[in-house]
Amino acid sequence: MDNMEIFFFIRLLILIITILCGYRYSKCPSNKIFLFIPIILLSINEGLRFGRGTDYNIYYFNYIEIIKGYEVRSNEILFNLLCKLNNIIGFQYQGVIFLMSLMLYVSAAFFLRRHISVIYFALPLFFLFTLEAENLMRWFSAFSFLLIGISYLEQKKCKLYLFYSFLSCLFHSGIIVVIPVFLLVSFINKPIIKPLPACIIYLLIYFFFKTKFMLNFVSYMNIFAGMEQFSGYVNNADEWLTGTANYISQKLNVGTIIIDLIIMKLGYELLKFRPQLIYYYNLCIIGTVLSPALYQIEILYRINLLLKLFQFIIIAYSISSFVLKKEKFQINFILTLIVVFNLIRIHIINILIKPYTSNSYLYIWDKMGREYLFI
Repeated sequence: MDNMEIFFFIRLLILIITILCGYRYSKCPSNKIFLFIPIILLSINEGLRFGRGTDYNIYYFNYIEIIKGYEVRSNEILFNLLCKLNNIIGFQYQGVIFLMSLMLYVSAAFFLRRHISVIYFALPLFFLFTLEAENLMRWFSAFSFLLIGISYLEQKKCKLYLFYSFLSCLFHSGIIVVIPVFLLVSFINKPIIKPLPACIIYLLIYFFFKTKFMLNFVSYMNIFAGMEQFSGYVNNADEWLTGTANYISQKLNVGTIIIDLIIMKLGYELLKFRPQLIYYYNLCIIGTVLSPALYQIEILYRINLLLKLFQFIIIAYSISSFVLKKEKFQINFILTLIVVFNLIRIHIINILIKPYTSNSYLYIWDKMGREYLFI
């Protein structure tokens, strides 16, 4: 069995176990073992990866500098503390990878405590929608704190949201740009746009948006001048805003477009009998509508990811409502299945029929004495 097949079976097995344990937990929330098992499995799977994503390899050098006492990312205290704690415990660099993965899934479980009825779909979907954390490790680790804050924002506890938002900035200061977005959207008590105009705007952006348009905003990057964490973006604003700096600019594939268009429809239908999802529908719709443009621009792509990933909660409720309970319209049953089958194709089947590079399947047992891959 080669690395690709091992990778395929591990992912498939973890998803199945997560669904089964999530189902048992949804029926008996007092039995925490059924929540503990998938969190550990997901964290181990991602925490034991090797060399996957640029961040994995770049941050090895940051880690070495931090534990040697050099001044690295001095304003991002929690990231430094995590590295130093990992070193004190006696773990190698891989320990940081595991701890960052664990943070992400623990925060997901904390967030989903208010959505226990759909956790057996939501948790595996969260895993699929945050796979980009392999390439944006620190960004998603900072989001872990923000996600906990969002769960309090859902309860109208703004002070706790701001507290966890502050903690997220201490892990990755760049995340400060999305904090006001999540807060402002929470004050909107109705859908910001209906599915039909949203789909039209989405398609217009997809067909007509050109990254050169972003050059109009180069001068505005000066507002970040003097901020060390954004210096690289300010100095090369024209490249970062057009997607030509360390990022392969590309358009969304057909499968993703189908999922996006359907989810905008399903999310709106859910609001008819689950109005409590308005906040997540609005976050999802903003991220989804803008994604054909922002997907092509590295600096905005990572911001958009945090909005669009809330598709996972919309899909989870759609499966529960339109497939299992068969509520409302029959067409929603069909549309939900199309989304599910597309996700299976993209994240499971494509592993075998559309292989990625060999480095995409590596775990720590493939290290062969290496701590990182040459990049």
